[in-house]
Amino acid sequence: MRNFQTFHRAAAVAATGLAAGLWSGCSDISSDGLTGPTATHPDVQGIQAAIAAQERHSDALLRTPGVVGTAVGILSSGELGMRIFLERPGVSGLPSAVDNIPVGVEVTGRFMALSDPKTKQRPAPVGFSVGHPDITAGSIGARVVDGSGNVFVLSNNHVLANSNEASLGDPTLQPGTFDGGTASDQIATLAAFQPIVFSSNASNTIDAAIA
Repeated sequence: MRNFQTFHRAAAVAATGLAAGLWSGCSDISSDGLTGPTATHPDVQGIQAAIAAQERHSDALLRTPGVVGTAVGILSSGELGMRIFLERPGVSGLPSAVDNIPVGVEVTGRFMALSDPKTKQRPAPVGFSVGHPDITAGSIGARVVDGSGNVFVLSNNHVLANSNEASLGDPTLQPGTFDGGTASDQIATLAAFQPIVFSSNASNTIDAAIA
């Protein structure tokens, strides 16, 4: 398994995570229909540009000894940019920007696929099984934090909010019911979701919920 493929597939989730990470406040329904905390619109063009830069440059970067992965996300400076993950400190020759997209580096060590994502784990890792009690199971896309420091699980509306059928405060199970989760495996409660409009002329932009 190539790390680039893993992080490339995660780019769409990262983009949704960046949007959900901007949710803040405490109103139940915002002016644009968000059920839960209010939302501000993310820099969609900036996210797309960062993902495009990642796609163009990752193969070359991964040929650098010590580079083990790339992703798109929020850098330590607070900017949206491309992240480079390192097996060890001291890797030289890395760019500070690519295609005018800022670059940040993080020493993570080598990534190893050793866990079964269907199992119960605390704290629950990103990528592990999760879901509303009335669905089968989905996965944790990311952890996001609001302006008050509250930590949320980010996934899809259809995973955490049962495709609009859930109510705020409904339990979130980890693992999801399909993977053996029961009421005793509750990890969170539904905090907010973007309703999905099910029609042929709908213009849904995200499928997201937090718990």
